[in-house]
Amino acid sequence: MKKIRWLRPTREWRPALLVSLLILSVTLTACAPRQEAPASTRFEISIPASGGDQPLNGRVFVMISRRDVPEPRLQVGSWGQTAPFFGADVERLNPGAPAVID
Repeated sequence: MKKIRWLRPTREWRPALLVSLLILSVTLTACAPRQEAPASTRFEISIPASGGDQPLNGRVFVMISRRDVPEPRLQVGSWGQTAPFFGADVERLNPGAPAVID
């Protein structure tokens, strides 16, 4: 009776095996369902109408604190775990109208 020899990967098989795995991974990645991008964050800042009747010019800021401290500006910097900090210029912002940061 003839003995059955199982095929073992040899040096000649390695390039073909690597190419096959690469093609399989590219195909699976291309066929994966796409996830929609998350909705962008939008901030609207307004000055109450009681703040005056003249339009305002300047800059508005939004800082998101990572800790429960009274002054979030002290968490902003260029090192480590800083607080997110956003700003926008405003011109002729009427009291009650929103300034938008998106």
